Amino acid sequence: MAGREDGVRLRRDIDVLRLTGDDPQPSRWRAADLFRIFPPIGRWLRPASAKGTALPAGGGTGRAPLLSAALLGLCIALSAAFLIAHLHERALATAGREMERLALVLAHQAERTIEAVELVQAGLLERLKEVETAEQYRATMTGIEVHQDLKARIRGLPQIDAVTAIDADGTLLNFSRSWPIPKVNVADRDYFKALQADPKLMSFISVPVRNRGTGTWTVYIAHKVAAPDGTFLGLILAALDLNYFEQLYEQAGFGAESSVTLYRQDGVQLARYPHIEAFIGRGFLVRAEFARMLAAGLPSALLRRIGEADGLDKLTAIRLLSNYPLAININLPVDRALAEWRKQTVYLLAAAFLLELVIVGISLQTLRQRRDQRLLVAAITARGQAEAELAAAREREQAQEQARIQDARFGLALRTMTQGVSMFDAENRLVAVNPRYEAMFGMVPGSAVLGMHFDDVVALSVGGALSTPEVAEEAKKRIRAHIARGERVSYVRELEDGRSLAATVVPMAGGGWLATYEDITERRQAEAQVVHMAQHDALTGLPNRVLFRQRLEEAIARSRRDETFAVLCLDLDRFKAVNDTLGHPVGDLLLRAVTERLRLHTRETDTVARLGGDEFAIIQAGVDQPTDATVLSKRLVEALSAPYKIDGHSISIGSSIGITIIPDDGADADTLLKHADLALYRAKTDGRGTWRFFEPEMDARMQARRAMELDLREALEVGQFELFYQPIMDLASRTVCGFEALIRWRHPVRGLVPPDAFIPLAEEIGLIMPIGEWVLRQACIDAKNWPQALKVSVNLSAMQFAGHGPVAAVQAALEASGLDPARLELEITETVMLDDTAATLLTLGRLKALGVSIALDDFGTGYSSLSYLRKFPFDRVKIDKSFIADLGHSTESAAIVEAVTSLCETLGMATTVEGVETEAQLQELQAGSCSNVQGYLFSKPRPASEVARLCQALGPLGACA
Repeated sequence: MAGREDGVRLRRDIDVLRLTGDDPQPSRWRAADLFRIFPPIGRWLRPASAKGTALPAGGGTGRAPLLSAALLGLCIALSAAFLIAHLHERALATAGREMERLALVLAHQAERTIEAVELVQAGLLERLKEVETAEQYRATMTGIEVHQDLKARIRGLPQIDAVTAIDADGTLLNFSRSWPIPKVNVADRDYFKALQADPKLMSFISVPVRNRGTGTWTVYIAHKVAAPDGTFLGLILAALDLNYFEQLYEQAGFGAESSVTLYRQDGVQLARYPHIEAFIGRGFLVRAEFARMLAAGLPSALLRRIGEADGLDKLTAIRLLSNYPLAININLPVDRALAEWRKQTVYLLAAAFLLELVIVGISLQTLRQRRDQRLLVAAITARGQAEAELAAAREREQAQEQARIQDARFGLALRTMTQGVSMFDAENRLVAVNPRYEAMFGMVPGSAVLGMHFDDVVALSVGGALSTPEVAEEAKKRIRAHIARGERVSYVRELEDGRSLAATVVPMAGGGWLATYEDITERRQAEAQVVHMAQHDALTGLPNRVLFRQRLEEAIARSRRDETFAVLCLDLDRFKAVNDTLGHPVGDLLLRAVTERLRLHTRETDTVARLGGDEFAIIQAGVDQPTDATVLSKRLVEALSAPYKIDGHSISIGSSIGITIIPDDGADADTLLKHADLALYRAKTDGRGTWRFFEPEMDARMQARRAMELDLREALEVGQFELFYQPIMDLASRTVCGFEALIRWRHPVRGLVPPDAFIPLAEEIGLIMPIGEWVLRQACIDAKNWPQALKVSVNLSAMQFAGHGPVAAVQAALEASGLDPARLELEITETVMLDDTAATLLTLGRLKALGVSIALDDFGTGYSSLSYLRKFPFDRVKIDKSFIADLGHSTESAAIVEAVTSLCETLGMATTVEGVETEAQLQELQAGSCSNVQGYLFSKPRPASEVARLCQALGPLGACA
């Protein structure tokens, strides 16, 4: 049975070659070849005289020419039909292969795109790993610092429109696109409902929706945020701009009338090129095919079906994404795929029709001759044999003419083929070839002569830019090995001039083979371009985060063979100021200039990547680490610090570098990058423009800082903070006139924690806002129970002046406590005045309008204190304790204090001197113009429960100056 099938395939292969012949020389194809393939035809067409039998006088043989002509016509028609069917099958198969390759490339690109999105979300989820309650989650994800962090994480990822934090009620907690955060609720969205309802479902890809902010079609990739006990806390949401995919599909288009579509596996259409607005978000019946593929475990499928939208017969290539419930769908109308086949079919049918006409003419002529012969035999027996021989000679001549016409027709078809074709017999002799084959391999036209040995034909392609003797010898060995095993083989052959040929070698029964070659250079270049786009940064051309991680994994694997590498994480210093002052176009040009300097100072064996924004990373393949890393870091810091000339601007920036060594500092990519970030953080902390190697103590400090951060968040929730109060004394009467509120943290393990140990951290992580509001509210509540003459002073952080400022918090505290605004004094430092003087003065004016007092704290420790006294009419100035440390021993200190107090008295401002600890200091101050004093001489800060006792111990109450 197998032998019979091989025979059928051989007959079909020969028919294909015959019907697509391409040689203008008649000698390359002869009608006698047809008779060798179909022996009975030769016998039927051979004249009766040649068989050794005389023509009878009567009828009985007139049917032979008609029967022979009919059989020959039938053979030609069958051959044409077989060839047309074969070409039809090959045209569809070729289009299908191209569609499947493109679907694979686009699916790979979609995987990398969504992986980049999930890397951003994974970073945020890692930050939330220790969150246990909804309040912790809201506190962690609110504030402008989180907004800026979200914005930085997606910088350099054009496919991400925005990253959003959503709470358990569907309300936006933070948003990367704009600040302040808009009031939006997404509880009606499908992803929110699905993740809220299903405890086991952790991620969801939404149906396309109109983005409420930009109006574009957007799909949301949602990841659930859950407490350790499984409680639903909210979502981390990434908005994926579908225009990104449609623009990519436009560049990678398969051709006119084709379409590329991105589906969810439930059949919902997400993106399509060409874009059809009405189709986006619709469900299509293709989901049934997705379901069958998933059930069968098939990653891809090639189908022929009728389109749902337009009713056209189409080829459809489907590729399911490996890691996501998405699929790439490429459609090509069958009519488009068969366009070239139709042209070939027209040529073949025309040739077959003309050949049939010739055969019919010959048959009729043969009948007429035989009729004449029968008449002549009856009349002149002696001349009958001669005329029969003459008729046979004419018949042979006509057969030769017929073969010539047939040869010309088939040669035309062979010359029009876009593929190179060659055929060799069992003796390795060339029996068919077309000009396209000679052109592909750089041969002189007509140099491949029929009957030439296979080795000689291959030798014609050697030399020049196409092939070398070694490559040619390897090609011959490959073909002979597969022919010897009777295997059909397809492979890609790379030529020396850079072209790529797709070769198919088909063995034939009885020996010999047929080889076809197709130039796929442009197709492979397009595929390579798509892969390059998915792995490289569009602005700088450097490897992106995805490719950098692959290279890092390779370096880790090589380090196990005693190779040493260094990972350098770079962050540009002062780059944000360039973007803010000169604009993003100049910032982009600066990033390209930085890239050129990085390339100039690294080797080809090193990997330089842009991770996003102004973050770069280098994998250095060092001979002697960490010495080589130190040399490279010094060279890069110096190079990147040199001035840049960008668009007419002279720009100076710097760079800080964190370094880890592979394998000493980690055995996996995540650990190495984490340690490099810690080293980079240390380099920035130490003054920027420098480099630091990772040390285990850095991780320990970061873990301790993280532990304190978690404790600090818990302290605010469970009420571990309390207020201590230090009395403020009226200098004239030495009586209490008020108290300054000072926060303390009563930690269950650490004990009583002073503010300088946790306030800087609270400011850094954004907790100073809720802590400051609590201090305001609690101080007002405590002061409400004091005697009416006593004031309470509350310090305001510079961070509290950001955003909407402290006006609303102060007003809320006064309303909640019922405290008279005149009894509340707010203390600010010069740091507040440095940030935005105009805005700060406006806020201070609004605070004074509430009726509270404003005091300038730590006066004299800054650079422009006197200018602040001129810009804003403070009610009180608090002189820093550093000025009175030598009071009583130094005349200069006394002179400075007296000058300041006198100036404030002239301006109508009261003064308070801090840090009074001795009677000598107090006596010096009493001799001057100072209004109030406070310090350990009177009392250390005491809990709120001791305020009444302090008032009694320090003497009768006096009025506050």
